[in-house]
Parts: sequence; structure tokens; C-alpha cells
Amino acid sequence: MAYNFDKYRDKRERVLGVKRRGPGFGILAAFVALVIVVGLGQAVIPNVISQFQARNLDDAIYRLQEDSNWSTDITDQLSALSGVQKATVDTDGRRLLVTFNRNSIDATRLKDFFQDRSLKVILLNQMSHSVHLNTQAKERASETP
Repeated sequence: MAYNFDKYRDKRERVLGVKRRGPGFGILAAFVALVIVVGLGQAVIPNVISQFQARNLDDAIYRLQEDSNWSTDITDQLSALSGVQKATVDTDGRRLLVTFNRNSIDATRLKDFFQDRSLKVILLNQMSHSVHLNTQAKERASETP
């Protein structure tokens, strides 16, 4: 008959002077690891989701050839196009920022949209939406004293 460790555990612990105090090391290490993983998840996951949602977005900045302001009708019609996420006019009313999904619509279709309405526009810039957001953030940071 083999020696049964569980049967004589209490007696062995009393003789050796082993006292149980609080949670074991494994439980404590698992708790700390869980806190670290949850903390990093809260910091990283929102950024990953926003980058994943904006991966196919482009921004195009247009200006009318004649120095006039954009009408709200054009921005509303442009926003209604499939693939266009938003169309906003700059603060002075001269530049139009169009955020669109490059898989659904491209700059040539936007150009056709303006030609159908007999508007002469100039494409000032076309860039990735995330690059545009980073540029705006850097500009705001440099403006702040």
C-alpha cells in the first residue's frame, strides 16, 4: 500500500509549521496578468477598431474655380451619394471636404457629379482619411501656445 499524501497533509503541515496565508502565488499572478491584459485592451482595442473602420476612407478637398461659396444643396446631394460618408464645407465656405469610401466611389465619379451640375471645381488634395486626421491634429497642436 502506497503512502497517501492527502491523508496525512494536516499532520505534516502542523509538524513542519506551514501556515496558509491568503491566496496562493498562482492566483495572485493570474489576477495581475488579468489586470494588465484588460488595461492594455482598453487602451489598444478602440484605436484598432477606429483604424479598421477608416481603412478604406479617402478625403478629397475641392474648391470652386470662381471665388464663390459652396451651396448647402450641393453638399446635401453629395452626402446622399452611395459611398460618400460626409461632405463638409470649410469655415470660410470656399473649400469642400468629401470623405468617401474608395471601394464604393472614386474621385472620377465625384468629378462626374460636379460636371453633371455644371460646376467647375479644382481638386486641391486627395489623401487617406487617417493621414488627414493626423495632419489636422498636428496643426491644432502647433497652433496651441
